[in-house]
Amino acid sequence: MAKVVLYYPEMMTETKVPPYSLLYLASALQQGGHDAVLIDARFERNPLNKLNRECSDAAVVGISAGMNFQAMTALRASLVAKQNGCTVVWGGVYATFNHETLLKLPFLDSIILGEGERSIVEIAENGFADASNVAYRRNGKIIKAPSAPPVNINDYSPLPYDLIDMQRYVSSYRGIKLVHFTSSRGCPFGCSFCYQPPFWKRKWRGLSAENAMKEIDLIVERTRITGIYFLDDDFLADKKRAKAISAGLAQRGIAWGCETRAGRLNDSLVRLLKETGCYKVSIGAESGCQRLLNDLNKQTTVKDIQRAAQLLRRYGLRSEFYFMIGLIGEHDEDLEQTMDLVDYVERTCGAETLVRVAIPFFGTEYCNRAKGYGFGQGDLQEEFSRFWDLNPPSLPWLSAKQNAKVRNISVISLIRYLKANYVRDMGIKKQLVYRVLTPILEYRWKHRKWGWPLECELYRWLRSREHRRRMEDEISSIEAETNVRLSELGVA
Repeated sequence: MAKVVLYYPEMMTETKVPPYSLLYLASALQQGGHDAVLIDARFERNPLNKLNRECSDAAVVGISAGMNFQAMTALRASLVAKQNGCTVVWGGVYATFNHETLLKLPFLDSIILGEGERSIVEIAENGFADASNVAYRRNGKIIKAPSAPPVNINDYSPLPYDLIDMQRYVSSYRGIKLVHFTSSRGCPFGCSFCYQPPFWKRKWRGLSAENAMKEIDLIVERTRITGIYFLDDDFLADKKRAKAISAGLAQRGIAWGCETRAGRLNDSLVRLLKETGCYKVSIGAESGCQRLLNDLNKQTTVKDIQRAAQLLRRYGLRSEFYFMIGLIGEHDEDLEQTMDLVDYVERTCGAETLVRVAIPFFGTEYCNRAKGYGFGQGDLQEEFSRFWDLNPPSLPWLSAKQNAKVRNISVISLIRYLKANYVRDMGIKKQLVYRVLTPILEYRWKHRKWGWPLECELYRWLRSREHRRRMEDEISSIEAETNVRLSELGVA
């Protein structure tokens, strides 16, 4: 029996989602007769001290690196693990798509590419050189092991929630005490900007309705929540399963929300969502320009999005709609169409909206296109340190003026979104900042005054200051201890 420590680094996010990816790995390890310990750095006063103690008798440390900032905060954990003689394995979306660059780091042994339940058990038993779905460096070359077939996630249910304190992940939304939950993997669609097609290979898999309800019952028992929010990329991908789960939730009096596609919704389905206690539906609308939607292989029409807003209004369901701007091939009139659609869904169904700069995600088809314009020619230090929401990279297909415009729109949208969803749970000082900024930014939003938003620059500076200082200290310390300059490592 081997002891494996699973470590979830800190993230720059307002939402505390349970580390489901690591819970699945822990379930696989326990089924294989191994000891699994899970450390969530977001809630530990000194997570590295705890990691150091657990590493004293551990063989393997598995670290989640799903996004660029999380990869940055994983560096110190990797050093601690290596100093204790542990095998260090990273996994996650960011690690998978950037494995060739990350494997240049001397304190990282291997990276699990994609799904990791089989891999982590194989590593615990025989080492990473004999594991599937992994990459590692040998004699200066990257070795990629054969891929394994997708797992059945039902085989790992129920998850070992006793490894974490579920109370830490309880949040609130308009009086609903809830936990975010994932009941499926993947998406059958092939949107070119999304990590799902290359990561999950367009293979959708879900917990059975019975297993999903068992998981939710366990969470309710531990937290006494009154709501569940499904983080599945498309909760309605299997409508029969979704209806069975929603019926189970209705029987238990649990409110619920979900994410889905605009084209999934019809009158009878939205009526059912309302009747079974759905309190919010979130939809990736992306753009108000049909040409760009087609270009992204979204397989959605502007009319689908408008129809979804109308249905949600008809049945009184709250909603969120997400949009992207600064897309390759986007002209000023296309951006105006998107902003018109944002206004339409807000006006039609009172939707909460979030407009973000369309930053290419490495590994996606869209990013491969972006590289043709020179995107991504940076170093690992810059990649790790960037606070994407507030400081998106300059997009080479846009002019300086256009880059400033889409960034300003994105920051204003972010403030509006946070004010609508999270300000109630913030401290008094933060609440004051949002309440002062909101009337100014609502005026800008209504009249589309995007130029020279000094208040946005102040907001960006305030939120980024602590982040920048911390990253600079972290990078300096890491480089001093390892004699490796991150600025000399190019992004894959």
